[in-house]
Amino acid sequence: MPFIYVLSVFKSSLGLLCHFSSFEECLVYLQCDLSVTETTLALLKHLATLDGSVASVKHRTKLSNVSPTGREEKHPLFAVKTNLVRLVANLCYQCPAVQMKVNETESIPLILNQCNIDHYNPYIMQWTVFAVRNLCVDNPTNQAFIARLEQQGVVEAAKLLEYGCVVAMGDDGKMKCLRTVCGTKND
Repeated sequence: MPFIYVLSVFKSSLGLLCHFSSFEECLVYLQCDLSVTETTLALLKHLATLDGSVASVKHRTKLSNVSPTGREEKHPLFAVKTNLVRLVANLCYQCPAVQMKVNETESIPLILNQCNIDHYNPYIMQWTVFAVRNLCVDNPTNQAFIARLEQQGVVEAAKLLEYGCVVAMGDDGKMKCLRTVCGTKND
């Protein structure tokens, strides 16, 4: 069986899981089986590892070069990471057991690292924010974990520059977005 066929079946199954996890009647069954959460996080970890080491998995192109015809949607891994984060976000909804499983598997940084601009994973930033919200609601342990994280700088500032933004750390330790217009910086 060709790998592309297997990947297509996987993507369809993942899409169905995400869809069904949107309904509370189905979500409770998915939340009861923590292996669903563990498997989802393991797949996300593997994809994140591949992103950093295999150029063919995620083509790094300038956003201005993204095709308006939707060629990205034909990529074999299109929206897979988005759907994995979406599934984690839904699984964490009002479920302390899943929230703690994400913490125990040391996956909170993994989730936070998905908050980026990625034209092969549309809406991943929004699903990441929702996942973090669902991880932290009524969970002081996860809230404390995130509060202890230290700011390490700006990731992929080149992509922000494409939007006309230069990010700099101010004297107060906070990040500031300085808009650039025709080569000049404006606050």
